[in-house]
Amino acid sequence: MSTKSGQDQFVAHLALVLGVALQKALQRAGLTMALEPALEALRPIRLVELELPFGSARLVTRPTPHGQAVLQAVESSSCGPPRSLVAGSGQGGDVGRNLASAMA
Repeated sequence: MSTKSGQDQFVAHLALVLGVALQKALQRAGLTMALEPALEALRPIRLVELELPFGSARLVTRPTPHGQAVLQAVESSSCGPPRSLVAGSGQGGDVGRNLASAMA
C-alpha cells in the first residue's frame, strides 16, 4: 500500500468519525439539522490573522445563527472562541476535546 493511499484512507476515516461525532452532538442538542447543512452552516466562519505593530492578533468571523447552533451543539462556543483567537497567543481552545467527548 502506498503512503498516499494510506493517507487518503486515514483522512476518509477521520472524516467519517468526525461526521458521526457531529451528528451525535446535533441529536443530543435537539437539532434536527442533517450533517451536510450543519457543515454548510460552518463554512462561512473564517480565521483572520493580523500582524500589528504591537504584535499579532487572530480574529474569527461571527457565525450565522445556524452556525452558532452547530457550534453550541459541540460546546465549542459556550465560552466564546479559544483564547488564542482572542488574545493572539497561547494554544487553541477545547474544540478537539469537545468533538471527542461528543462521540462518547
